[in-house]
Amino acid sequence: MGDFNDTPTNKSFRDVLKAKPLVNFLMKIKKHTEQIKGIYNLAYETALNGHGTMKYRNVWYMLDQIIVSTAMLSKRGFTYLLGSFKIFNPNFIIEKSGRYKGLPLPTYGGNKYLGGYSDHFSVFAKFVITSN
Repeated sequence: MGDFNDTPTNKSFRDVLKAKPLVNFLMKIKKHTEQIKGIYNLAYETALNGHGTMKYRNVWYMLDQIIVSTAMLSKRGFTYLLGSFKIFNPNFIIEKSGRYKGLPLPTYGGNKYLGGYSDHFSVFAKFVITSN
């Protein structure tokens, strides 16, 4: 997981890492037609719905993502809680006014200390530990 400075649909994720949308995994489970393997991007669908962690020129970009393996989706030991991927953007880390209203409140603006947290919103997901 982390700040990748690329979106889920960029070549680095799509062609190099081959991180697929989680919906691909869910469809394979439903069909039971092929062996399920690979890695999945929990941020993919959220990004396609126009949400993001950083805004540039009035467009939101999902630069912060969580990538999981098939093993983390398999319900054996340690698994992702479906639907729990979220952008962490509580009110106290959002710029309240001015030109950057609604954006993440950064720590610095140039050399000026602003007292914020980051120029991106963070992301999180819940995972469950299960006994085998």
